[in-house]
Amino acid sequence: MNWPRLQKRPGFGSYLRELSLIVIGILFALQIENWNTERKRSTFKNEALREVRAALLEDRQHIQGRLARLEHMEQSVRLFVDGLEAGGSGERDEAWAMHFRRCTWQLHFETRTAPYETLRSSGLDTIREPGLRIALIDLYDYRIPRMAWFIEQEFNDFTRQRALPLLYTYFQYRSTGEMAEPEWFIGDLQGFLQDTAVPTVAWRKLDRIEQMRDRLLRLDEGIEHVLELIRKERP
Repeated sequence: MNWPRLQKRPGFGSYLRELSLIVIGILFALQIENWNTERKRSTFKNEALREVRAALLEDRQHIQGRLARLEHMEQSVRLFVDGLEAGGSGERDEAWAMHFRRCTWQLHFETRTAPYETLRSSGLDTIREPGLRIALIDLYDYRIPRMAWFIEQEFNDFTRQRALPLLYTYFQYRSTGEMAEPEWFIGDLQGFLQDTAVPTVAWRKLDRIEQMRDRLLRLDEGIEHVLELIRKERP
């Protein structure tokens, strides 16, 4: 007589092996997901840093342009002061107007901050080097805003409040053509020379030019420091 053969039930070891395979599969899938996430974060960081670097290089060019404008401004203001100290001898209408006109020059300052804002909005923790994170925050959240404030509130506001009124009081301008800039000339030379506010404004303008140059140079050094850290951060 043939009896039905009983099937052997899987033991605990078999269940344990199956469970281990499932856990290993889950862990492997999670690891792949982590790798993909990290790769995406790294790609975004590198692209964002490339944009920040390009913006900073443009900012450095802009700073060099501002420094050149300051140099032209300083040369004219010093010539103007020399003429004042000589009592105006050798300097007449157009020459005087040109020198003091640059005493009334203002500065326009702009930077490209959008790439940094994009990087910050997605989290600066994607940057592995703490020094770079600190340098970026220091540059964009402190140095650049302070520079913009100084230019507008100290440099340009002084020019608007103190220098331009003197220009409009003692100088006039005439048009030389549709495309040419107007030429300035002195309307009241004696009154201009005798006004005690004139040398004061000129000397204070020179002082602000020096302060501005120093701040721009220090900002340029800060940008160079960030660019060096970006070079080390990028693979």
